[in-house]
Amino acid sequence: MREHTGLLDQREIEMGCVEQGGARLVLESERMSIAPKYVGLHPWLMVVESTIFAQLASMCAAYSGGYWEMVETGNDAYFLWPRMDTKERGGLLELSAENGTTCLVTPEAAGMVASLYGFNKMCWSTRLEKHVTLFQNLMDFARTHPEWVSIKALID
Repeated sequence: MREHTGLLDQREIEMGCVEQGGARLVLESERMSIAPKYVGLHPWLMVVESTIFAQLASMCAAYSGGYWEMVETGNDAYFLWPRMDTKERGGLLELSAENGTTCLVTPEAAGMVASLYGFNKMCWSTRLEKHVTLFQNLMDFARTHPEWVSIKALID
């Protein structure tokens, strides 16, 4: 296992074998089982992904939909990140938060921010321990990410 760099290697993504810092890219064949594993069979299961997608759309002018990768963190959490062509922008996306913060981040970090927002909204709506644990575990993982300073500024 390699150190978590925060930048997933495109060739490994296509091969479906990304594993960094205990995190692994979820294979297409496994995707349908991941959200129920962490969210449970709860009504939020049907809305958590759309909440995450909408959050990124509200923060990033360059985002207009598309395919999202799914990552299990290795500490009982997961997050989504948008697979976007960012070559024109140096591999980065500009995110603007409601708190006035604007940061340039990788699509992986942008997805982590959107996932944290989505999971936080779910926690406040359901008040279920399972959802609070998911949010807290993703926060713990985010603290190890090379872009933590930007992630924290965007979610603070």
